[in-house]
Parts: sequence; C-alpha cells; structure tokens
Amino acid sequence: MIDPYTKQEIVDPNGRPVREPDELESDAEFVRVRLAPMPVQGQIKTPDDIIEDLEMAKHLAARSAVIIRDADKTRRAVKRIHSIAHGKALKGSTAKSAELREADAYAATDELQAIVDDSEIAYNFARDVARSVEGSTSAIQTQASMVKVTFGLAGTGREQ
Repeated sequence: MIDPYTKQEIVDPNGRPVREPDELESDAEFVRVRLAPMPVQGQIKTPDDIIEDLEMAKHLAARSAVIIRDADKTRRAVKRIHSIAHGKALKGSTAKSAELREADAYAATDELQAIVDDSEIAYNFARDVARSVEGSTSAIQTQASMVKVTFGLAGTGREQ
C-alpha cells in the first residue's frame, strides 16, 4: 500500500508492508462465501459431510485469524500515517483561526482519511466474518451430534 502524499510504501512498526484494505476485504469475503454456501433443499448430510464441514470450519477459523491480524496491522499503520500527516498539515497551515487550520489539515489529508475509513471497514468486516465462523462451527457441531443420534437410532453401528 502506498501513501498517496509521500509515495512511500506504508509499513507496520516492524517495517513490513501492510496489505490493501480491498485485498483484506476480498479474503474475508472468500471465507464468508465458503462458510455459508446456499443450502440445497432436501439435502441430507452424511457423517462424512459433517466431518468435512468441521475441517473446513477449522481451516476458515485459522484463515480468519490471519486476515484479522493483517487488517489490524493495516488499520493501525494507516491511522499512524494519517495522524502524522494531519499534524504536519495543521502545523503548516497559515490560517488565523483554529477552525480554519483544522479545515486546512482535513482537506490536506482527505485521501489518507479515505484509506483509514477503508481499512476500518475491512477490519470490522473480517472480525464479523470470524465471529460467523465461530457460530457456524457451533452449528456444525450440533449437526454432528444430531447425525450421531440419528445413526444410533437407525442401528447402523456408526454411533461410536
């Protein structure tokens, strides 16, 4: 991600480049779509389907944690860059009143503020998707219990 004013790459405190908010949002969207495909009417889930769903939920939970970490790094780095730029613009303003100096600084950093907003949206979306993964995992575990009981009642021997 490039700072629109300095044309330098935005990095986290450890000097590593941060990811674009659109890229983070796209990754979270992949998790969301994969987590909750459209249900098929009349579909009967087998124990193997449930096991596959649980494994996928575990994978998506781990992936969500990485997306949230990256989104948080992006959000913090962009906020830091914006704060510095805003302070410099405020200090460099020649306006006489504090309100006009603030307006100058706001106008001078509006592109960075848009990036801050985008990074906040990406972070919140990734966090909300991760919460959905947790809820879905619980629902899949409930399905697994129901399948176990159903097979036990049917006497198939798969209830162990």
